[in-house]
Amino acid sequence: MSLIHQALKKAQIPQDTDVLAADSEQGKGHIYFHIPAARARFIFIVFLFIAFFAGWWIADRIGLFAPQKQQPRLKSPEQAAPVQRIDAAASVKNSGMTALNQTAPAGGERGNRFEAELEAARTQNLKGIELYQHGKISLALNEFLASIKTFPEYAEAYNNLGLTYKQLGDMKRAEDSYNKALRYKSDYPEAMNNYGVFLEAKGNSKAAQEYFKKAILTKPDYPDPYLNMAISLEKDRRFNEAITYYEGFLSHSTQGDDLLGKGVSERILYLRLKAEEN
Repeated sequence: MSLIHQALKKAQIPQDTDVLAADSEQGKGHIYFHIPAARARFIFIVFLFIAFFAGWWIADRIGLFAPQKQQPRLKSPEQAAPVQRIDAAASVKNSGMTALNQTAPAGGERGNRFEAELEAARTQNLKGIELYQHGKISLALNEFLASIKTFPEYAEAYNNLGLTYKQLGDMKRAEDSYNKALRYKSDYPEAMNNYGVFLEAKGNSKAAQEYFKKAILTKPDYPDPYLNMAISLEKDRRFNEAITYYEGFLSHSTQGDDLLGKGVSERILYLRLKAEEN
């Protein structure tokens, strides 16, 4: 082979390679890496996969793909409370905390002072409800106590105190609070229902049922005492009466609690069978 042929052979660049250039550390010219085209494509695809999964992992860690939690809509004071339930085979129904307004005297300095005190007590009561709902029971208690100190006849704050003391295990103060709520507001169905729940828990079903009946008579479209009454009657094995109140609960319940509604419907079917057996 001639010297010309040898020189041409050495200078030949294979046709199936990609040439990647990189600056040398001193910046004096270029270093060339000879990588087969198929291998280069494979490396590029692997790099894309790694980059994709790394990006996905980082985005997931920072919560980019997490669904945004819908902020709960603020409820009216009448709704802003947990609902208590009698514990019987399913759930314990409980009346919600409330923040209703008392009626103020009309006009004058006395009326203005009444309004100011009531508004301050109402604000403290609402703050207590919010704390209670977030599990800060002791802090909620302080707000309810401050509320009745500001306005000593604020029945709604006494009702909420009853729920709070019960949660804290202070049954004597809980009962006293319910009684004061009803003393200052005799036509208060939520407090009647709550006190009925309290008496039922103490084992005094007869007295509890009287308060559930009073709550229903005072506010016939209020569903909670129907459910509580039904559960109490079922415990007394008065199945036909219990069915009537369970049906009353379903007819007046508008909260959209499908699971509870389904449970009550199944309970009615079960009690009908029990009633036939007896």
